[in-house]
Amino acid sequence: MATKKIKIESIKENTLRFNIVGDSDLVLHKKSRLYVLSEVYKQNHPRGTEMPERFKVKNEWEQFITGITWLKPITYHDDDPSLYCEEEWNDYMQNNTPCFLTYAFFKSFYEVFVTFFKESTGKNGTDVKRAFVFNEQLAPIQFASARTDSSIAPGSGINKAPVVSNVNILSGWSTSFSITVPEKVMPVDTVVSMVCTAGKYLGIGSRRAEGYGRYHIESVNYER
Repeated sequence: MATKKIKIESIKENTLRFNIVGDSDLVLHKKSRLYVLSEVYKQNHPRGTEMPERFKVKNEWEQFITGITWLKPITYHDDDPSLYCEEEWNDYMQNNTPCFLTYAFFKSFYEVFVTFFKESTGKNGTDVKRAFVFNEQLAPIQFASARTDSSIAPGSGINKAPVVSNVNILSGWSTSFSITVPEKVMPVDTVVSMVCTAGKYLGIGSRRAEGYGRYHIESVNYER
């Protein structure tokens, strides 16, 4: 029996590296490690179980430090969260590097596509979900200065009691990330326009509704 050879042609892809610069301060505020660990403990124990003492510690520096995704590993004080301190925060800011999870950009690009581009392109948001590939998981952030801020923020739930929000604020920030997109799904000019629109109207990080985390594209480079 004759063997039939099948020629498989690869899909043409465009890989772009975006260098972006912040137009407003960046706020970093993910769930702290102590909060996540306490929620995991609750889910793995019967309702009403007494929480260990380490989960009852109130230390703002634990929230400032573990509320950031760092480029290099940091020391976690899980047994005694009171050990987190300002000196440790300063050390990480000087000798480590805050990062974005690039998935945060992915979510904003999907939102901006559905809001601004769906009608003009005749495509739906599924194209973004399936075709956008970020080539790194982390996007390191360069910055000119960093500070912390503690303020009262509205709570959620039935009572909506106000809560203290401890956040990191970076000024003069910039970062870069690389995206690969099949040309058949999304042309280069549409991808660039999406990133530009996301930076102007959505931003990145926390408190975006207040105008934080806005940015513009400094340059776009083709990567082969």
